[in-house]
Amino acid sequence: MKKSISLLTALSLSAMMILSGCSSGASTSANGSSSSSASSSSGSTFTHNFTVTTPLADTHSAVTAINNAFAEISEKTGGRITGQVFASSQLASGQMATAMDMVVKGTIDMQFAGNSIYGSYIKDYEVLGTPFLFETHEVADQVLYNDEIYDYYSQKCEETNLHLLGYMENAWMVYTNSKHEVKVPSDLKGLKMRCGDGDLVEAAMIDAGASIVYLSLTDLYTSLQQGVVDGQDNGIEGAIYTNKLYEVQDYLTNIEVTYSPFVFVVNNELWKTIPESDQAIMTEVFDKYMKEQVEYNRSLIAPNLQEIIDYGVNVYTPTEEEAEIWRTEMGAKSPAVSKVLAENYNQDFVAMLLDVVEEANNATKNS
Repeated sequence: MKKSISLLTALSLSAMMILSGCSSGASTSANGSSSSSASSSSGSTFTHNFTVTTPLADTHSAVTAINNAFAEISEKTGGRITGQVFASSQLASGQMATAMDMVVKGTIDMQFAGNSIYGSYIKDYEVLGTPFLFETHEVADQVLYNDEIYDYYSQKCEETNLHLLGYMENAWMVYTNSKHEVKVPSDLKGLKMRCGDGDLVEAAMIDAGASIVYLSLTDLYTSLQQGVVDGQDNGIEGAIYTNKLYEVQDYLTNIEVTYSPFVFVVNNELWKTIPESDQAIMTEVFDKYMKEQVEYNRSLIAPNLQEIIDYGVNVYTPTEEEAEIWRTEMGAKSPAVSKVLAENYNQDFVAMLLDVVEEANNATKNS
């Protein structure tokens, strides 16, 4: 039995489109030429049509958010500054790594993609993929925008010829499988799992007794259906729902494993050519739409999960005691994960990040 998008989900999507997509009637020329009103109000004559790459499909809320942001930026600058998102890494023939290279070199202007994609240039972005690093969405928000953490990543971006604009949201990964209910890490033993990229996730999974199978997302549905793999980790509001993976999985463990943000950057050499007044406009508008995308993404979790339950998937939510077992046996302080953190990442940064995370987790619990 196949499910269509629920009424609540459809209404949420409509709300986002209405809220974010009602752009002005300001005209935008094909080459991004300026209008007299914008030039007179800001004094800037900077003109540019930004190219933006992302591996996401063109239906993703993050794509909608940035396209809508550029519509508002075009309005505020009289059409001098425009932009378009090219989905599915089409500017790089579908190759995510190539797209990353092109943004660094300035062949493409901007990119938003999962934090792990940045690992080839900024290794410490992979630390955000540490299993069970954050306990709540609020903690993730606090840590990503903590001054020390944000400044660290901003500096690393600049060293790579990128300027960090901020974060949108991919998903919080959870486990699904077709074999049995998974309540604690030991239940993963013997399962063939397809997991997200990253040595930290792999170390935790292998230590729990699972075997890792490497597959692209496009091959995952069929591989689950045919038993090539038993399970996988993805977001409820992400691939589990949008790619209908729940149709070929019997069990879902509703515990937040790894949090995945979308990192939004612009080529730094290009950014430095933009007048400060225009930078301010772009920053303000992007901040607005990135925040809306995160809120919208989170609004999908509950209705999507309910549809998955209604479809017949057995959903298990671990108790707090069981959740602590997950954090202890597969989190940052577990032997397998802490070993990888110590060997592969900047130790000063790791220590700073874990301190900030602990402080944010404690503050959230006590609030």
